[in-house]
Amino acid sequence: MASVVSSRLAQFHLPRLFALLSISVLTACGGGGANSTAETNGTSGNSSTYQFNADFINLIPSTQAATKVDLFYEHIGIDEVEIASNIDYLERQRTASFGWTGLPQANLSFTVKDAFNNQSLLSTKTMSYSNTQQALFLLATGEKPTTQAVSLIRINKLEGEQTSYRLFHANALDPRSIDIYNADAQTAIALNLAFNQVSAPIKYDQNLAEINVFAIPSGTSPDYSNTSNYLLQTVITQESSDTLSVLVAKPGALTRWQINHYSE
Repeated sequence: MASVVSSRLAQFHLPRLFALLSISVLTACGGGGANSTAETNGTSGNSSTYQFNADFINLIPSTQAATKVDLFYEHIGIDEVEIASNIDYLERQRTASFGWTGLPQANLSFTVKDAFNNQSLLSTKTMSYSNTQQALFLLATGEKPTTQAVSLIRINKLEGEQTSYRLFHANALDPRSIDIYNADAQTAIALNLAFNQVSAPIKYDQNLAEINVFAIPSGTSPDYSNTSNYLLQTVITQESSDTLSVLVAKPGALTRWQINHYSE
């Protein structure tokens, strides 16, 4: 009789013992519903890893820096890493991946350096990032000629827009505010656009393949027949995607303006 009771007790306790052992193993390995770590781009141990890229554009006039620049970033616990190199004036380059591991938010420091002059420092800026950061431009711009400084600006790319363009004033050699007009429709496109400022999105006219535009100093009246006070007169061609249109000093003739278009 004793052997029969022992056998029945063993049958009763063994399944409970196996269940307890299974729970212990799952907990130790970090598995199981509520114990799972949220993941965005990847995981490192029990922490999430967040990685991004940006389109870096060098808008620093050659009078204020070397022709080419390098871009670096760093974060607490991460040594300075070069993510773009040898970018010429008006050139655009996709950066290498940058980011961090840990909480969903972090402060990242970006540094622009002279590509030739022993990588001398031109500008450093710390920016707050979150795991929901959308696609972006990083723009290195000059400053007013008296300061010889450099700025690094973040502009998020458009989301949900279709065939629009934005105007960005990046002419450090003529940093006064400007007004931009559609010469065909004789209407304003952007008013009081300040240096290092981006306009609201402007929809392309689907009925026109291109429009004639001009820029004048803010506060002056547009004259559609006399171009003597125009800072810039150019054509904007309709693109199939959103575009960042940057107003800058013209290479080789830095007292003149030009417009460069970068698809978003």
